[in-house]
Amino acid sequence: MDIKNIRAALATAAGTVVLPDGTRLQGYARVPGSPDPPCAYPAQSDGTYGDTLDDTVAATVTLRILTGRGEDEAAQELLDALLAADGPSSVRAAIESDPTLGGLCSDLAVTGWSGYESYDVGGVERYGAELTVEVLG
Repeated sequence: MDIKNIRAALATAAGTVVLPDGTRLQGYARVPGSPDPPCAYPAQSDGTYGDTLDDTVAATVTLRILTGRGEDEAAQELLDALLAADGPSSVRAAIESDPTLGGLCSDLAVTGWSGYESYDVGGVERYGAELTVEVLG
């Protein structure tokens, strides 16, 4: 499993999301120093080496989505749209549209989200949430 390319592919998939205003979500392959919301990037990844009987390598990637400032009602509404289960603004639907990430993995699933909170990114408070993406090698 090439976790670097998997993170990049997740960012590319997130970048296909069409926002309600017709623009696209910005996807970053790495944690950006100065993100420009609305955006998504892999904030963390954890993995296991062959914990299953067939020796499959697995990873859990935490994809952080930032929409704007925490006190901004529009940022909270945009986050609702990005966390929808399906539709043109759904990050989950965009990621799961190619469950092999172009052949980088055997399967993946977006299993949930957490947050709806402010994150300190580069000294600036941004509103967002985190998606959990389970990836099988």
